[in-house]
Amino acid sequence: MISVDVAQAIRKPGVPYEFSYDGTPGFEGISFLEPLVLRAAYSGIEGGVRFRGTFHAAVAATCTRCLADVKYPVHCAFEELFVRGQDEDGDSYTFCGETVNLDKMVYDMTVLAIPQQVLCKPDCAGLCGKCGADLNGGSCVCEENTADENNPFAVLKDLK
Repeated sequence: MISVDVAQAIRKPGVPYEFSYDGTPGFEGISFLEPLVLRAAYSGIEGGVRFRGTFHAAVAATCTRCLADVKYPVHCAFEELFVRGQDEDGDSYTFCGETVNLDKMVYDMTVLAIPQQVLCKPDCAGLCGKCGADLNGGSCVCEENTADENNPFAVLKDLK
């Protein structure tokens, strides 16, 4: 859990404080391959605490073409307001007491930083559509070019 005691910032609004975190958060659905390194400055403002900083890590992903495991680097800069109590607009993160939990913000930003289509390399050849062989290691032996009479799209092969 990435938690920050903001008691001093609340008592002294406008005074900047520093926070750092180096660790591996246990987020559901995200596997960190390298520790998350977060550096932030925060200060109390009326009704909340403003955080500004950066974080980086490497997460596990899967190539969308060949299904290989990929180490994907994540780099994020942020400036977020954490509102004490309930946020009526739903635009800000919230906290209670004198501790701000950064987990949801870091999780949200990490998920948004990972593209929907991760590639192991820009020219990934993917898998053979017939036998499933990884085409990055060369061509397969399944004779993909032979027409499959059960394939309804086989007739399109001859169109030019």
